[in-house]
Amino acid sequence: MFHYSESVLNSILGYYNNVLFVDTETTGFHADTDQITEFAAIKVTINGVEARFSTFVQLSEGFSIPEKLVSLTGITDEMCKTGISRPELFAQIASLMDSKTLIVAYNAQFDAGFLLKLAEENHNEVILLPTETLAYLDALTIFRERAAAPHKLSDAIAHYQVEGRNSHRAIEDALALLEVTKAMAAEKDDLLSYVNRFGYKARYGINGKQIAGISYFEQID
Repeated sequence: MFHYSESVLNSILGYYNNVLFVDTETTGFHADTDQITEFAAIKVTINGVEARFSTFVQLSEGFSIPEKLVSLTGITDEMCKTGISRPELFAQIASLMDSKTLIVAYNAQFDAGFLLKLAEENHNEVILLPTETLAYLDALTIFRERAAAPHKLSDAIAHYQVEGRNSHRAIEDALALLEVTKAMAAEKDDLLSYVNRFGYKARYGINGKQIAGISYFEQID
């Protein structure tokens, strides 16, 4: 088992004012044709965890969660009706960001695609594009470099023997992602070298549109 303290993220937190560990649950796999159903973010600064945010998100008219995803996540259309609107979600995400923010996700190409679609709807796509003040880190890309397949979040949790589970619920997955990322930082302090670099498998290709400011590279099993 890996042993580490909160300080293992200091290399990242010495460069970014805050780090957002995020997870996005959706109606499907394509940002252009699907919508967010649940979103969670954990804001970490040099002082530790400063905020946790989790919410269901209202679906636009005509959108519904497929039964297979209801079975996987437990999230229903009725739950989404209790959530916040898409403009409110965008405002909440923007409020969590600082003058220099790093967004960490597991399969960040997926999450970033949905976040950028949300920003586009709110006529402010630039706020979530990689710039000098915002960057992305894909924990899946790092884990592929560290361990043999399979590479699901549940596999990373088991590999590093950290607390948490891959429940396909946003806040639990975001918390597990935080623990996995700390374990990877303790294993090898090179996470900054993966900032704005997303790996992909040739047989699957890149999921969705390539994001300006992200460098893509093929990873081999």
